[in-house]
Amino acid sequence: MGFGLSTRLIEARKAFIASALLSLSGVIIEGLALTVYSSVILLTDFFHWTLDTIVEFMMLFSIYYASRVGKKFPWSILIVEFSTSLLVMIVLLAFYGWVMLDYVNNLVVTYEVSTTDPWISLVTIAGGFITFTAFLIQRRNFRRYGLEILRIDYTHALMDTLSSFFATVGVVATALTRSHSLEILFTIILLVFIIHSVLELFKDSFKVLSGTNVDPELTSRITLTLEKELYGVRLKTVEARKIGSFYIVSVDVFLDPEMPIYKAHAVKRKIVRLARKESELIYHVDVRMFPDPLLRKSGGRKAPK
Repeated sequence: MGFGLSTRLIEARKAFIASALLSLSGVIIEGLALTVYSSVILLTDFFHWTLDTIVEFMMLFSIYYASRVGKKFPWSILIVEFSTSLLVMIVLLAFYGWVMLDYVNNLVVTYEVSTTDPWISLVTIAGGFITFTAFLIQRRNFRRYGLEILRIDYTHALMDTLSSFFATVGVVATALTRSHSLEILFTIILLVFIIHSVLELFKDSFKVLSGTNVDPELTSRITLTLEKELYGVRLKTVEARKIGSFYIVSVDVFLDPEMPIYKAHAVKRKIVRLARKESELIYHVDVRMFPDPLLRKSGGRKAPK
């Protein structure tokens, strides 16, 4: 794994593009199938696909911003994206709840299952093939580039493959037996996967939107390291914020107003290097520099009043 972090992040970005497009293809396939079949198992699997696709694109955008070395991490854009994703997710869940109520009402009235054609399983099998392909791609990329976010993604893809397996078994078993109990059982199993995705998205979104994603322990370690290693530099603020499985670090420092630009750039590079040594999960370091108000133009400190 002889790649620098910048190269690994760029390659991870390409991997997430492939993973997100695969996930989107699964949504399209199952969405088209739902125009023909009204299976509640297929519908639940479709909602799971949709939520996971939202998560994939959020991870893609996050890793894209983190990979732009030398550019400020756009927190405002990320907050808009998280807010929009939350809103879309809430609308989808409300719609799914309405559909489920309709399903229950029809079940009480007609006492018939909604999954009657075993050929629907071809759709869920295709979904399993897609998620397993994403698993293989991301596992290969993790072994090559060693980024934790890739390991998390391929683990998630493996869980999605398991979800597709349950959906397939549920479709076949319900269609062949016309058992209400089996249809409800496998719908509940798929709901467990949905709840897991929803909780993860809610947790990450809430922390980003509320500003509670600062890791105090990592922030403290970085602060102590910078205070020990930097000379002629005064720290203003240090923050290590977590997004999903990785960190974005922001460091504000005061410099001598008369410090040459080349020295200021050297200080910035040193801050980035020192911060990244504290954790392999730090993917981006923003450094902002301000003229030290305690220093006169002559370079001496103001006398205390």
